[in-house]
Amino acid sequence: MINNYWPYLITGFLLAFAAAGHCIGMCGGLIQGLSIQTKRGVNWKKLWSYQFGRVTTYFLLTLLVSAAFFPLTSKYVLVARTIAAGFLIMLALHFLNIKFFTQTLEKVFLPLWKLISPLAQKLLRTTSLSKQYLAGMVWGLIPCGLLYSVIPYAVNLADLSATLFLMSGFAIGTCLTLWMSVMFTHTLRSWLSNQYLMKFNGIVLLIFAGYSLTNLYM
Repeated sequence: MINNYWPYLITGFLLAFAAAGHCIGMCGGLIQGLSIQTKRGVNWKKLWSYQFGRVTTYFLLTLLVSAAFFPLTSKYVLVARTIAAGFLIMLALHFLNIKFFTQTLEKVFLPLWKLISPLAQKLLRTTSLSKQYLAGMVWGLIPCGLLYSVIPYAVNLADLSATLFLMSGFAIGTCLTLWMSVMFTHTLRSWLSNQYLMKFNGIVLLIFAGYSLTNLYM
């Protein structure tokens, strides 16, 4: 049974990889500002406390949205999965430098972020691992159009197991990306922000969305 859901885990991971340049741009500077560098090297406990906090928020948001919409998505599977393909197209357009939809999502959540960002900044200045974890949870609410496109895409798969597997892959991918940003900051950011790679990612996502829609209606 679990074998049926591995493709969703891989899809989530690939979505995170496709969004890696954006992810490093949004959170890479924050990771570097966590004071994780010490004379002995990187303070991995501090880095991963933040990472686990951020991922916790991703799952809480996913479960919250699932709880609100799962009765509808499970009843109207065809409609839900069509909407999911729509969010995938939205992500593809972002990588093709058509960012109206993702930027609109970010603007919607910006007022909330302005209210809670002072708390996040305060928590980041502490040396306590538990507070670093809480800081990660707060920073997980940062208005990111890509994240707020991936969550509805996952929820509209109309299968809670598929949703959780996809978000697990996405979480693993973003954690790996930000870990690599610590190890290979400038080289990685330059490579992942390459316009040709971004366009390639966008085309791949468009093909995947088209394939999903074809399977639904053919």
